[in-house]
Amino acid sequence: MSCDKCANIIERTDIPHVIRKCEGCGRSLHVYEPGKHGIGIPIREGDQFVIPADWLKLSLNPLKSTGQFYKGGLQWYAELIYLDGLPNKKDNDDEGFWQIKLKENAYAISQIFAVPLLFIKDSAYVGGMNIDRKSAKFVDYLFALESSREAVLVEIKTPVTKLLGTKYRGTCRPSQELTGSLMQVLDYRGTLMKDLRSVTEGTNYTLNAFSPKCVVIVGNGSVELADEEKRTAFELFRANSKDVEIVTYDELFRKLDILASLFTLTRTS
Repeated sequence: MSCDKCANIIERTDIPHVIRKCEGCGRSLHVYEPGKHGIGIPIREGDQFVIPADWLKLSLNPLKSTGQFYKGGLQWYAELIYLDGLPNKKDNDDEGFWQIKLKENAYAISQIFAVPLLFIKDSAYVGGMNIDRKSAKFVDYLFALESSREAVLVEIKTPVTKLLGTKYRGTCRPSQELTGSLMQVLDYRGTLMKDLRSVTEGTNYTLNAFSPKCVVIVGNGSVELADEEKRTAFELFRANSKDVEIVTYDELFRKLDILASLFTLTRTS
């Protein structure tokens, strides 16, 4: 039963509030009382502050967040999103390990492009199966450009995969592993363009394949390309691989470090 002091108080339990006893009748009230300029909630002695279950939603997009990040909170949240779970050790030669880690942190691959990507599937079937169910082809990752839904095919090797092979007439030739990776992803690209309808029919995926982008993530340039001759040979090959974007692991991690630096974060070794 309300008294004269609490009769006009409108109680709110759906947003952050305080539980406060009425000075007149002693009844417990759920009081939402904005602070100065509508910022914060003043808490008096004896108040119990309450945040309703499922109310708090955290996002760097203020339109999707129910709270406001201050400097300390922004740094913590950015670190949680951009650095947590990424391996620091880059000499693991297990391709399956890197496939799992990059799937868990699919945003990392999106940093290669200047436009937003949608993750579609890992080990994605891109066609090629014949009547006896042989020759099926699976690309490591299948993404789509967010705006056009144009397919993006990503094939990965490991950071210790060789970028260059033996010398040939004064220069270094690309390694067999590198050229093989390029041919593999281009083969997947051609198959997907040919079989797109059968690949997506009956699924919930909206995908186009007019001229799919291809990416190969491979090797560690900071370790292998130690001199100008090797760096020049690699860059000449990469610059002329017009249909496939070649990205080394050290470049990928450097992109993530730059992204993290926007939030004044640092990666620990």
